[in-house]
Amino acid sequence: MPMIKINDINIDYTIQGSGQAVLLIHGLGSCKEDWQPQISELAMHYQVIALDLRGHGNTSKPRNGYSIRQFTDDVLAFIDALDYSQIHLIGFSLGGMIAQQFAVDYPQRLSSVVVINATPSVVLDNWQIRKMFWMRLLLIKLRGVKYMAKLIANNNLPAPEQAALREQIEKQFAKNDKAAYFRSTRALMHWDVSPLLQNISCPLLSISSDRDYTPVSAKQALVDAVPNGYLEVIPNARHLLPMEQPEVLNKVLMSWLRNL
Repeated sequence: MPMIKINDINIDYTIQGSGQAVLLIHGLGSCKEDWQPQISELAMHYQVIALDLRGHGNTSKPRNGYSIRQFTDDVLAFIDALDYSQIHLIGFSLGGMIAQQFAVDYPQRLSSVVVINATPSVVLDNWQIRKMFWMRLLLIKLRGVKYMAKLIANNNLPAPEQAALREQIEKQFAKNDKAAYFRSTRALMHWDVSPLLQNISCPLLSISSDRDYTPVSAKQALVDAVPNGYLEVIPNARHLLPMEQPEVLNKVLMSWLRNL
């Protein structure tokens, strides 16, 4: 895999296909390899770039710089280094938050943006949400990433017929660096771009699983706030949509890109 130095880190990435540039940004604890079903499909029609974020995969894992804004600025420096003037940006979960921040901060660099299973804010405004985040951080500290990997895989892929995929996801997530995963989790807390959504000038598609951690109504609020926003709901799906239902997601993404 090629590596490129930007800011204070070395970013690992992959490029496949030719045509308009489509950049894929993975979720928390994920990596570029989790996009492989989408890369294989999209690269037949587009130039598809997937990267490992700061603290993830084979990219550097520094002690500092874990915030949505820093992740976003890493992405900007990355596309500048590769000399892309404009891209289609697709982000999942944490990547969807970064995609929204990017669309607000650098709208002129985007042809379109797709946000998969992500909301425009993580505001700890009630005790249930605060408890959830502090419990997760405590579990990372005390039980480690292997425990979290098992928890995430079991919660998102509970069906017996999902056993092979569940094992695959658990192994992939268990490779995370504990300190970097902890810092990346903290980066989500208190982030809020919702007051600036009206500044997103490119078309935005929000894709929501109907059984995601956050309700469909939160994604509806996102698209309602964006001048050119659209919502697609995937039935019978949980949070790990790119891995759980790749064919369904690929169909939605291809339709979106072709009809812009």
